[in-house]
Amino acid sequence: MPIRALTQSDANEYRALMLQAYEFAADAFTSTAQERAVEPLGWWVHRIADPAHLHRYRVQSQAAHATALDAELASDRLSV
Repeated sequence: MPIRALTQSDANEYRALMLQAYEFAADAFTSTAQERAVEPLGWWVHRIADPAHLHRYRVQSQAAHATALDAELASDRLSV
């Protein structure tokens, strides 16, 4: 089987494969198959075109979560 980088023309097949992965290994993902199934084809094309974006998104998401948690903890301390 040849291995190559994905291109925009692979978007439909990539989407189908990823939706199967979301379904069969749900605990490996933070999104569900149902959430990803409604994404437009352009969203999948973007994932192929800019895979580094996935890492940036994950780091931003973690930072946002940490900020929200810090705010919640600070609020709890003030109300005591």
